[in-house]
Order: sequence, then structure tokens, then C-alpha cells
Amino acid sequence: MKKLIIILISIILLLLIIYIGLSLYITNLAYAAERKTPEETPPDYSLIYENVSFKSYSEDDIELKGWWIPSEKEDIAIVWVHGLDSERSGGEGKLEMIKEINNMGYSLLTFDLRGHGESGAAPLG
Repeated sequence: MKKLIIILISIILLLLIIYIGLSLYITNLAYAAERKTPEETPPDYSLIYENVSFKSYSEDDIELKGWWIPSEKEDIAIVWVHGLDSERSGGEGKLEMIKEINNMGYSLLTFDLRGHGESGAAPLG
């Protein structure tokens, strides 16, 4: 009986160690952004644009870089934000979507978040 309890406790401890190890590994993957540069640019879609940069509102003043894509209507704008492991163009044809939105009369600001694309390096989280 004692042997069975020792074996069960050993198995439970082993499973717990595996669970914690996998959790730490997956968490590390989630917070490690892969820096990519824009795959496409506005001229690829005949968009008029301006390179812009501004400082983040934080203690470290990280420079964020992006594109301002104006429209004829000056009072309507959209801020386009990419996801993890991406950059301002969004990749995968997102600039085509940006062009369609711009053709509807919306100006767009799209920029690289901290630690992404051409913006300054920063830890995530």
C-alpha cells in the first residue's frame, strides 16, 4: 500500500512539474515578439502617405514609427493597430483593406507598436 501511494505521489509530482514547465514555456513564447519590417508599403497600392514618428507616452519615450494616409475629408480618421508579431502594414494584404477604407473617405494612421517593426525596442507585457 505504501508503495502504491509513493508511486501515485511521484506521478502527480511529475505531472505537476511538466505542467509548470509547459506553462512557463508557452508564456515565454507569448511575450517574445518576432520583429518584422513592413512586407508591403502604401505605394504598392497607389496610396499617398507620409512617414510619421512620435514618442510613446511612457517613461522610456520610445519612438514609434508609422504612416499617415490622408483622405480628402480632413475630419475623419482611423487608427489602425496591428497584432502581436506583426507590423504597420499588417501583412497578408491588410494594406488592400486600408486602401478600401481610405477610398471611403477615411484618413488612416497606422504605426508599429513598441518592440515591433521599425519602432524602438521595448519589452512586452
